[in-house]
Amino acid sequence: MTRRNVSQTAAADALLLTRPQVARMLGISTVTVDRMRKRGTLRPVELFGLSSVLFRRADVESLVAGLTLSGQDDRDEATR
Repeated sequence: MTRRNVSQTAAADALLLTRPQVARMLGISTVTVDRMRKRGTLRPVELFGLSSVLFRRADVESLVAGLTLSGQDDRDEATR
């Protein structure tokens, strides 16, 4: 891998989050992340040939900001 490819890969990794990373950011379980994905609250990124479920960091940060601003707590609703 060239120096440019390594930096591009690192930048791409910083923009995408795994289910456990999303769960840690939101303070919820990965099961709740899956529930939020099924409801459409969180939408995964579909990458050709990749079986992992990944989410855009910006989407998760927007969700966190929305929860903070609106005072709603999706974590409680997602566990029902």
